Amino acid sequence: MCALKCVVYASNTTYTFTPLMLKELAEGITWQNQLKQITGFLVFQSGQFFQYIEGDNITIDKCMDSIRHDERHHIFRHFSDGNLKKRRFAEWIMSLSYDIQDSTSIFQPLFINHLLMLNQRYSDISEWRYCIWKEMDKLSQLYQHTRLSNKNPMIKE
Repeated sequence: MCALKCVVYASNTTYTFTPLMLKELAEGITWQNQLKQITGFLVFQSGQFFQYIEGDNITIDKCMDSIRHDERHHIFRHFSDGNLKKRRFAEWIMSLSYDIQDSTSIFQPLFINHLLMLNQRYSDISEWRYCIWKEMDKLSQLYQHTRLSNKNPMIKE
């Protein structure tokens, strides 16, 4: 079994994405991730991406190299964790949420907390990192709960 790694990053877009462009992006990512056995999610709101991906070490490193060179955005926060014991989002090949203003999105609190953390401008980056991983664990627990109860994990009730 390959060692698992996860990465979370936040980025600013370099141009305006239309809903059609986001849909096409999600379809392309889903297809590629399925082939590479990468799971996770991508959130888009107000010109920012927030993405979490997980998979084997080598695959994630190659994926992040490609993401870093994508001229459609600029990464301003990036953290990885090579010690993942099991996948947090094993069945999400790639979930895209781009209307998190909708209060039914389970991503709304995550993204709001993420923005609040950035606005607080932690002087200690390890504190920001700790908070992000804590949020990923919370979201994973919510995902597991909704999946086990046969509810749509993309919709908060």
